[in-house]
Amino acid sequence: MDYEMKRNAPSLTVEESLLEDRDAIAEITRRADVFNPEEEATVLELFDAYIQTSESGYVFLSARAGDDLAGFACWGSTPLTEGTYDLYWICADRDRREQGVGRKLFQAVEASVRALRGRMIVIETSTGDAYLPAVRFYEHMGCRQAARITDYYRPGEDLLVYVKYLSPSADSQ
Repeated sequence: MDYEMKRNAPSLTVEESLLEDRDAIAEITRRADVFNPEEEATVLELFDAYIQTSESGYVFLSARAGDDLAGFACWGSTPLTEGTYDLYWICADRDRREQGVGRKLFQAVEASVRALRGRMIVIETSTGDAYLPAVRFYEHMGCRQAARITDYYRPGEDLLVYVKYLSPSADSQ
């Protein structure tokens, strides 16, 4: 799969999500055809926490193509660590896939984490067939598989942990 922007794709901007983005984020999550209802509800639970207080530990970013929400990302500092951040969700609208939405969101998360002097971004995903595009995407973005736990989600569906190292000292280990 080519993660470069398609020709004639609208230019994208990424900014912190607003309360008004909630319904569009819910719709993008639902239309992804990847997440189960519990996962969809979790996205909104984290979004609501993000909106309610800056102390929630979650940051949501929205990618916009003109006036339309094209995708979102959710990330935050990993508790009890120094300079480690989790990327919880990154999701492009189904109609905007392969237009650079995921790349732009990932780059924005990476830039934000670097600005906070973060050392690494940790991402968990599944080996389920629906998640194979995500696995390829993370690898394309320079993430390395750091761990695999067999049968984690259910028999035959493993947990994959990817890491994007942001500092040379962490990358050389």
